[in-house]
Amino acid sequence: MRKIIGILLIGVLTACNNVGVTETEVQAVQSVLDFYGGICNRHKGFDAKNGETDTYFELEMSQSELIESYSNMLELPASNIAYLFYSNLNNEQDNYTYVKVKINLSNGQSHEYSYPAKDLKEIESLTPLLQSVTDKIKAQDYEGLLSQFDKEIASNLTSEQLKAYCVPYDSAYGKVDNTQFQGYAFFEGETDNRPLAHIAGIMIRENENTLISLFIDRKSKKVVTMKYEF
Repeated sequence: MRKIIGILLIGVLTACNNVGVTETEVQAVQSVLDFYGGICNRHKGFDAKNGETDTYFELEMSQSELIESYSNMLELPASNIAYLFYSNLNNEQDNYTYVKVKINLSNGQSHEYSYPAKDLKEIESLTPLLQSVTDKIKAQDYEGLLSQFDKEIASNLTSEQLKAYCVPYDSAYGKVDNTQFQGYAFFEGETDNRPLAHIAGIMIRENENTLISLFIDRKSKKVVTMKYEF
């Protein structure tokens, strides 16, 4: 019979209860609260199975209006919560095998997610591509934007086609100022089974913000598809 050993250290994020966590972890949790608001309960622990130990940090979110607005696609804020926490751990990232996220909705439903640290580290290496694409669109540099695409895709795409896709959004919603990362997902392409990452963001514009999704080849780290939607 396999032995499973678990130790759970529980703390609610308050100004006076920081026992069992480092200052870096406190600040990483705060970055989540700054983004989503609401209440965050935190749990640190580890599981030991078959001689191997997995360490985790869990963030349990509730009473967040922003998260509630994504109730039909909770995987998005859940992945962003994990990413925000992990990316703000700095030199303490190696302390955890995975980050767990629990979301408690106002209707009484609870949803739990788990994100391996190695996946979060990969996403950390891919998010600069979202900023690079944003910079090209902001500068109306469509040749530069084309260079962000996978070679196979770029060979069947032109800068004029990208311009024709982007300009109507600029005209309708205003010029792009910046883009805010919103979450991610991994999946395989339907036709070729290539490993892909979906990077979701919100484009901050002069008049009205718009959605943006980048579908990135995880091997080439180049864009396969760009859409103004999730």
